[in-house]
Amino acid sequence: KKDFNVYLDELREKYKILLEDKEWIVQQEKFNPGIDIQKSIEKSCVNYWATEAGWKKKKSSKIKEIDWKSTFANAISMNKVYKDEIISKKGTNNNNTRPVKPGIGYTWNQSTLNWEKTWS
Repeated sequence: KKDFNVYLDELREKYKILLEDKEWIVQQEKFNPGIDIQKSIEKSCVNYWATEAGWKKKKSSKIKEIDWKSTFANAISMNKVYKDEIISKKGTNNNNTRPVKPGIGYTWNQSTLNWEKTWS
């Protein structure tokens, strides 16, 4: 944790290992339906954990070894990237498909076949 480049090397290594852990990915998909787990973790790295601000945050903590699995699990909910795919409701025909809900505060408008913001 004392050197930024060493920190980045460890972050990259743990990131790669975690993305190869299919059981963990499936578990996170279960807890975060409709979320692209890999892109959400990547977003957390690009926007924070792979920056000097993220390094300084980890450096200032009193832990001896960074728990990257826990860090990334928590980062998913704060850096949500929704899946691009179209999903279909069970028991309906293909004319009733809708894109994944973009988040809280949206409702499905059947006449326009689109998600609309219900509050700003």
